[in-house]
Amino acid sequence: MMRLLPVLLALAACGDKQAPPATKSRLPEAEATVVPATPPSATVAVRGSVLDRDTREPVKDVEVVLRGASGDVTTRSGADGTFKISVARGAYRAFVRDLRVMSTGMQGRVRLRTLPRTEHAGAADEKLMPLLEVDGDTTGVELTVTVGALVNGWITDPAGKPEKDVVVTAVSVERPSSRGTTPTVRPAVVRRTAPRPVLGTDTAISDADGHFILRVPAGSYELVASSAKYAGIAGLSEIVLTAGAHLDTNLTLASGCIITGKVVTASGTPPHDGAIETQLGLELFGPTGRVNADGTFKWTTTELGTVLIRAWPWQQPASETRSFECTHGKRHTNVELKLPNAEPDIAGTISDAYGNPVPLAYVDIAPLDPGERGQQERADASGHWEVFDMRAGRYQITASAAGRGIAVETITAPRRDVALHLSGTGRIAGTTTDLVDGSFELTFHHCGAADPIEVDDDARIVVVRGGRFTVERVPACTLTMTARWRDKLLTHAVVVEPDRTASMELALGAPRDKKVRGTVRDNAGKPVANARVTALVDHREATTVRSDHDGHFELTIPGGAQLVAGNGTLVGRATVGRANIATEQVDIALDTKAEDF
Repeated sequence: MMRLLPVLLALAACGDKQAPPATKSRLPEAEATVVPATPPSATVAVRGSVLDRDTREPVKDVEVVLRGASGDVTTRSGADGTFKISVARGAYRAFVRDLRVMSTGMQGRVRLRTLPRTEHAGAADEKLMPLLEVDGDTTGVELTVTVGALVNGWITDPAGKPEKDVVVTAVSVERPSSRGTTPTVRPAVVRRTAPRPVLGTDTAISDADGHFILRVPAGSYELVASSAKYAGIAGLSEIVLTAGAHLDTNLTLASGCIITGKVVTASGTPPHDGAIETQLGLELFGPTGRVNADGTFKWTTTELGTVLIRAWPWQQPASETRSFECTHGKRHTNVELKLPNAEPDIAGTISDAYGNPVPLAYVDIAPLDPGERGQQERADASGHWEVFDMRAGRYQITASAAGRGIAVETITAPRRDVALHLSGTGRIAGTTTDLVDGSFELTFHHCGAADPIEVDDDARIVVVRGGRFTVERVPACTLTMTARWRDKLLTHAVVVEPDRTASMELALGAPRDKKVRGTVRDNAGKPVANARVTALVDHREATTVRSDHDGHFELTIPGGAQLVAGNGTLVGRATVGRANIATEQVDIALDTKAEDF
């Protein structure tokens, strides 16, 4: 338009004169004034820092990795722990790779326990890595690491000879009990409360000298071994490790009892993978092994006596129960566990909010009638699922799928037409009280309050810009989550509706100092002189002052601090607001007897 302005002015100056005919040379000139939109840059910058989770100190010279669809993009942190990395827009798993410090993640539900396998050794688990959505230049990304502990071990056979190719893993012993309090006849769900290294360094394979190295976070562990010839480790193998610890240990394999064979359906074909279960009580079975995808299994024990085992693959009825005598060195081979030809008691499908089948989704069935038993099941590739050995009665069926929401259905068994529809997802647009620019880690826990349903979703790194953040593809439900910023852990609940935006505020960040003035008064409203006023920041005493003869006090403390005042007989408390203001008035009423405080 600016290029045409001189032409228009010239025409206006001609008055009634006839304008000269337009020439062809002006058309290309006019077209050349159209400026095409600038395409977005092929790469954007992600800036952040690596911090020690415990000390909050910056961690220098470690490899920072963003793992995306096209592979890993890496850089190294500087002397001040900061990093800059250029990547294409998209979703990434963020972690740090180093021999001294490690990235860790909280493992979700482990549906089937199994012996450690060769492919587990040093295998990165992306589900443990937080998800970072990069939609433009991003600053303030904080990656936390912890100083690991090292287990330097040697493993031998019963005669003391080094044993090669033994898979050794360190399993956290801090495991809560399985779901519910009623007996469970399907594989119990294992939930870990301790962190695991994201790079799979808690599992290793022994070399020709029987040597292996494990790197794990601080904690209590049991060492578990899997060998082609032996049943496990002899004796107790529990260890306690502190950050930076270096433990040398010698392990001895036990001959034990090994049962190997295959599981077949009524027609003789291999079933799906699933559990090998051991009878633990009169009607109680628990998972102690695994059926492979080809129907084969290997079950081991270092304990002596009679064992009762059965197979229960996904989407199949349980096999008959077989009895085996176990002594040291006993080998039961070519064992066949046959599944009966049975009709399911409960069956159905699972689909997302748009009607698309959700393949391989897990379904949990909880009894609503006293004395009944719960189960878990897994859908097939088309979203169809079947449950066997369920007594007639009322059950609540729940399911969750990452990025698709949850489903809850109450049914009365028997029933074979249960349609589970996932709730879909919504969006959260939130603010932080004190964090202006930075990031925090967000983990979803469960939906609902009265009967919470565990959510199967990934931890995320949420970027805060100007005190605001957004989280996409959030499960649509009354969602409880945990936000972690440095050493602060905050639990929050919010109602998320499908395809809508929910709002919330998180008290995250370093509060700013402000001047707080106030008056201490008694129950009658009279000023209290010489009252002791203590400010608590993160439950620790920060400063203490005394009120003057008019009951007035003044101190400088961060927003969110707790104030506790007392005169020896009565006590009162108040909270300093988080508003970003220079001065705040906070009065304290002494309304509680000191002995009742």
